[in-house]
Amino acid sequence: MHYDTERAKGAWTERRQSDLKVALDTSLKAKRGENDVRVVNIRRMVDSLDHLIASRGAGLCVGGGETADGKPVGDFVMAAFLCHKWSGRQGASLASDGKPDLLPEELRERVDNKGDN
Repeated sequence: MHYDTERAKGAWTERRQSDLKVALDTSLKAKRGENDVRVVNIRRMVDSLDHLIASRGAGLCVGGGETADGKPVGDFVMAAFLCHKWSGRQGASLASDGKPDLLPEELRERVDNKGDN
């Protein structure tokens, strides 16, 4: 729901050019030129993201993505990344019968209360 591959294409096209400019400027100033580690890393990253964006393997988190420890994610994330904390209110059940899934706390409460019956 918070992962967007179409917006990623436009954002990557723009970002790609600025990253390649940094690589070019760095290579012109560095002693090792194009073999400078920073330039090599940028070229590898650009090549990797070119393929990932084209194949929809990476996208943008448009809902404010966070890592497991609550830190914001970078611009582009892999397809399997959960861009926003799971609420239990989104997903397959909404598509099938229109009822939202129970939240994790609600599920725990239901399981805990079963022993009381």
